[in-house]
Amino acid sequence: MSKHCNPQGSPAQTLAALLVAHPEVVGLTWSIDPSGVIHGVQTAEDGHGRIVDDIAAILGGTPVHTTVNRDDDSVGLASLITVWHGVNFEVWASYAETTPRRPLGTVAVLPSPACPAKDAHNAATCPRCSMLRHPSQRAARAALSGLPWQGGAR
Repeated sequence: MSKHCNPQGSPAQTLAALLVAHPEVVGLTWSIDPSGVIHGVQTAEDGHGRIVDDIAAILGGTPVHTTVNRDDDSVGLASLITVWHGVNFEVWASYAETTPRRPLGTVAVLPSPACPAKDAHNAATCPRCSMLRHPSQRAARAALSGLPWQGGAR
C-alpha cells in the first residue's frame, strides 16, 4: 500500500480546528484550493467588512478595506491574507458601499492650518481662509495679525 501526500489534508484539519475553537465564525463560505490555501468568502455582507476584521483578530494579520467604483455603483471589499498554524488563509467580503462618492475632479476645500478660527467651518466661505488662499498670502497673514506688510521678503 502506497502513501500519497494530500496537500489539502493539513489545511482541512486546521480549518476544522479553527471552526471548533471559534464557533462564532459564521457566514463565510470556506474552500481549500489544490495547493492547500484556505479561502473564506462572503458576498453582499451587510457589516461593511466587519467579518474580515473579526477573522483578523483571530488569525492575525491586517485586513485591507477598499472601494471599487463603476459608474454610479460602489462596492466595498475587505480582504485578509495571512498564515495561521502554518496554513495560508485568504479571506474576503464584499458589501454595498453607502458613502456618497464625489465626482472625479471634485476639489475638497479644507480650512487653512493658519486660519485662527478654532471651530469646524466652511473654508470656502470663511473670509480668513479665503484671504490666506489669496495670491499674496504674506499680505493676508499680515492683515490677520495686524502687522504692516511692506512687500518683498519679511
